[in-house]
Amino acid sequence: LVAALGGWLALRAGLGLGWVFAAQSAALVAYGSINATAIAMGVWFSTPQRLRQPPPAESTS
Repeated sequence: LVAALGGWLALRAGLGLGWVFAAQSAALVAYGSINATAIAMGVWFSTPQRLRQPPPAESTS
């Protein structure tokens, strides 16, 4: 969305193709920063918690 909107604005303003690539690079920096932050916070590679299993059913025999 950042690259599309920034590129469209650059072309619409008549700034040229270089600014379109600048918008694309800004979008890639934002994408990388978001991913790096998520990894640093442990969102992606956290250790999963063990699933709780219900106690075994009592037999009535």
